[in-house]
Amino acid sequence: MKNNSSHPKWLAKMAPEDGGPHHRAKALHRLVSIAIFLAFSASALWTGNAQAQIVLRETFGSANATLPTALSTADGNWTSAACLNGQIVATGGDSASDGAGSTHYLFHNTATCAYTAGQAVWRTVSAIDVQPNTSYVFSYWTMVANQVSNPTLSQVVTPNAGTVTVVSTTNPAYPATNNSWIRRMVVFTTSATTTAVNLRINNANTASAGNDFGIDDVVLATMPTITLTKTTQNGTGGPFTFALTNTRQASGTVTTTAAGTPTVVDGDANAAVTDFTVSALGTAVTINESTLPALWNFASASCTNSSGAAVGTLSGRQITIPAGAVAMGERFTCSYVNSTPPSFGSCTSDMFLAQNSPTQVFRADTSSNPFTYPAIGPASSLTYNAVGYDPASNYLYGTYWDTAAGNYRLLRIASNGAVQDLGAISGGGINVDGAGIASGEIGTDGYYYVKRNPATTQMWRVNLSTRAATLITLSQAIASADLAWHNGLLYAHAQDTGLLHSINPTTGAVTTVGAAGVVTGSFGSMFGASNGVFGSRNEGGFYQFNLTTGVATLISDSPPSGNNDGAKCATSPLDLPADLAITKTDNSSTYTPGNNVVYTIEVSNNGPFGAQNVQVVDALPTGITTASWTCATTSSGGVCGAASGSGAINTTANLPAGASVTYTLTLFVPSTFSGNLVNTATVTAPAGTIDPDTSNNSASDTDSQFPLPEPNVANLSCSSDASLLNTAYDGNGGRLTSGVDAHWQVALTTTPITGAPPGGLSYNAATVVTNPPANYMVSPYNNASWISHAADAVHPTNVNYDIFYRYQLNLGPGTDPAVLAPRLDFYSDNSVIEIWINGVAQNIQSNYGAADPYFYAGFTAANPAAGTLVGPWLSGFNEIVVHVKSGPGAQAFLAQVVLPQSVCQPATVTLNKTTRLIAGGPFGFGLTNTEQASGSVSTTVVDTPTQVDGDSSSAGTAEPFAVTTFGTDVVITENTLPAGWLLTDATCTSGGTPVGSRSGSAYTIPGGLIDASAESFECTFTNTPTTSLRIDKTVSPTTARAGDTVTYAITVNNDGPGPGDGAVMADPEVPGVDCTAATLSCSASGGAACPVAVDVATLQDAGLTIPTFPAGGSLQFEMSCTVTATGQ
Repeated sequence: MKNNSSHPKWLAKMAPEDGGPHHRAKALHRLVSIAIFLAFSASALWTGNAQAQIVLRETFGSANATLPTALSTADGNWTSAACLNGQIVATGGDSASDGAGSTHYLFHNTATCAYTAGQAVWRTVSAIDVQPNTSYVFSYWTMVANQVSNPTLSQVVTPNAGTVTVVSTTNPAYPATNNSWIRRMVVFTTSATTTAVNLRINNANTASAGNDFGIDDVVLATMPTITLTKTTQNGTGGPFTFALTNTRQASGTVTTTAAGTPTVVDGDANAAVTDFTVSALGTAVTINESTLPALWNFASASCTNSSGAAVGTLSGRQITIPAGAVAMGERFTCSYVNSTPPSFGSCTSDMFLAQNSPTQVFRADTSSNPFTYPAIGPASSLTYNAVGYDPASNYLYGTYWDTAAGNYRLLRIASNGAVQDLGAISGGGINVDGAGIASGEIGTDGYYYVKRNPATTQMWRVNLSTRAATLITLSQAIASADLAWHNGLLYAHAQDTGLLHSINPTTGAVTTVGAAGVVTGSFGSMFGASNGVFGSRNEGGFYQFNLTTGVATLISDSPPSGNNDGAKCATSPLDLPADLAITKTDNSSTYTPGNNVVYTIEVSNNGPFGAQNVQVVDALPTGITTASWTCATTSSGGVCGAASGSGAINTTANLPAGASVTYTLTLFVPSTFSGNLVNTATVTAPAGTIDPDTSNNSASDTDSQFPLPEPNVANLSCSSDASLLNTAYDGNGGRLTSGVDAHWQVALTTTPITGAPPGGLSYNAATVVTNPPANYMVSPYNNASWISHAADAVHPTNVNYDIFYRYQLNLGPGTDPAVLAPRLDFYSDNSVIEIWINGVAQNIQSNYGAADPYFYAGFTAANPAAGTLVGPWLSGFNEIVVHVKSGPGAQAFLAQVVLPQSVCQPATVTLNKTTRLIAGGPFGFGLTNTEQASGSVSTTVVDTPTQVDGDSSSAGTAEPFAVTTFGTDVVITENTLPAGWLLTDATCTSGGTPVGSRSGSAYTIPGGLIDASAESFECTFTNTPTTSLRIDKTVSPTTARAGDTVTYAITVNNDGPGPGDGAVMADPEVPGVDCTAATLSCSASGGAACPVAVDVATLQDAGLTIPTFPAGGSLQFEMSCTVTATGQ
């Protein structure tokens, strides 16, 4: 990389050249020997212009007033015994180069001594800081005071490191006149490692006569440099080429990489230097921008000098820096600015219309519905079409037919509406004629695709850089008014058919997506976006196309337009706002398990724009599996994605602004369902639609259960585990070992109680006894344990207690209180006195007999209080209270359901078999979730159901299949059929209402419907036999001549298994045989019956109907005919 800061930063003392506020002085340096050092400080010696690169300047001011002794030698050192005899004098007048304010110079007189050859007459005695890789000029003014013998002066530069390269030396001869000043100089360049130099002025003349001379205005300064920059506006580009004069490098090129940012033009072959270095002082410098790349314009150029002042004159694209300005130490900065018409900046959701003649560009303002279209710049002088947006350059491109040249031209359109003609498009036969190219789009592959409007198979791919067109032959001819790019495909709406098509841009394959549903008109403007394809209809209206169905949804109103074309960056989404909303209600605050709940869900679009493929979801509540729904349009053109469905709602809808659709959701709540019924529906905006208010995107309906269960009350349904009545039951088939019981409660009193439980008892949740004594019985099923008022079961005081344990439960829908009769064993420390169901004593007690019940060992396995809780039980709320008496010390209680038991009588499935036409069998079945998993049956009577025995262990009549588990599906599969039989129908009902569904040979009764005690399902499978009929025909004799009689024998057989009653047999007349006079006979066997009327005319026309034709039946027909055919 080059270092652009190539100018020296270390400056020695200088006198201002402008006569400004700094007081002028002559600097006197008398160098008498090498041992005398003069140190130059970079900062301390800086005066004057803060930009000019003057490293050292000595003007030999009077008495050395401007040079402190710390920076120079003392005045006495200029006159010494070393024969230098240099003096600062004013006699004869000094040089004019250091300004009128300086009147002194350094004078050497050789009257008293001679010079040694090459002796320094001026020099620095310490190194002067310089910049590596920099060009400097070391100059001074000199004159002779005696023409007898002129001095022979030379300039010498010695580096501290590296090298210095002398570029040029200027040593003019002394004039023939005394005291006439001339300027001598050497131009040199430091190397990469040079950081300081020593300067000398030597005299090679050793003559003692004459050889008197003066030196003035000694300067070390940088050679003038030029920093040349290029700035491009509205984009980057190049290469831009420059030609320069009076610079060491005469040309330069540059290409910009960032718009609006200056880029330095490299002006030096040295990799460490980028500035141009001036060749000669006092000579004008010219800079000319000689070559401009295509599409670029010259904007401005300017130069400034070291002080920031403007310098130079501009003529065309050339700047001339005058000779007088090209002085040592100057540093010029020159800037060239070029511009190209501005691009659209970046890929956004903006849409553009090019319309009218001549064409003008408009931007769609989507802030309101309908859109408005403000113009972008003035109208062009051309009428162009087929506009597309290039995502790479962010320009619009279009084309027009050049009638004079006979070709299409490629145009580039800028964001200010400016149109640039890039040249002719050629190749692929595109210029055969100038008719009709109006469809255009630029894909993300960087190519420009164009097509004529009428139905055609021709489309072209145009390279935007070379303007070369390649013909793409479409697989079918389609019309189009414009093209749009999405996801690697082009889309076109055919105005003649109303169909939306996709086009593979590589192969030309055309696929019909579907009808747009817009009855008339064409989409003159199509727009591709990352989230879909959109179109503006010439007759008005802005639409989005469904790329699966082709259906167009109205998104916004828009004014009618003609002679138009659309463009948009295909890689950005088109985002438009639409306030989607959803409401939901079932017009009820409660639900009843075992019944349907019907919801009305309305999805609406409050605008301002339409939305396509709005997502509508209603996930069913947990525990709900059976549901169905329908959808209907209610206003303003809303379209349901699906008219109906089963299960949860997960569908779409198309909603123009102001439109809505209504869903009716019917769900079945199983009888086992409890708690609040919460159902939530949501609407979600599709990609490209911004919903400004999402607070109305969700709607919930909450119903409470009716009848409402009491707090802490157990809910028993047919699918409940009967062990739910156990104490310390964990709900999953096991027992709790600590904590509180979920349902059992306890109340204690020291008052002896007889009879019914008293009122006013204070019940609390019973606690599981953590360490029951070893003599307490243990649950035989490991699903119950002991409970008490405390985990240690110790009485609050050491006295007798009457304890009441209470269990409250709700019998849900489907249960049958009349038949509920759970069998339990009750254990207590000490005695169970009585059990009460809804206030009615069950006559179940511990067998303490005449013993004191407070001290009975009712806690052992041998002493249960056992019995059946007969009730009365009630639908809904019920209460069990167990009265226990316990002596001093501890008390505990255990209730154990005797297994197996269930809450409800099992549901049953009566399975019937019906056969059509004939009886048959056997037919075999497999069932799931029934106690018997299979069954088989044969029918004996046609069209009469025959029951399949569901309990083959019991002899006698056929029994229904008993369902094993409530709430679980029962699947019935007919898995064995006799040959020739088909399953033609299957149904199941409950109470006469159809339930379940068939899939192939399997029928499923949903578990959610199996929820009622002793519920009966009746299923009928119907089978129909196939019938295989066979016919044979023979002739005798097999060879005959015209006029001969031949006899035909026809045999028809029914190979079963089904009957062939009503079969029709026909034997059409054939040429060459005349059977009209023949007699047709019929005989039957195997239970078959001959047709009622048997004649040849019917046989050869409509055919004979066989009235009875069972399986195994056979009929024989015979007739004699006359041969009428002739031939060899």
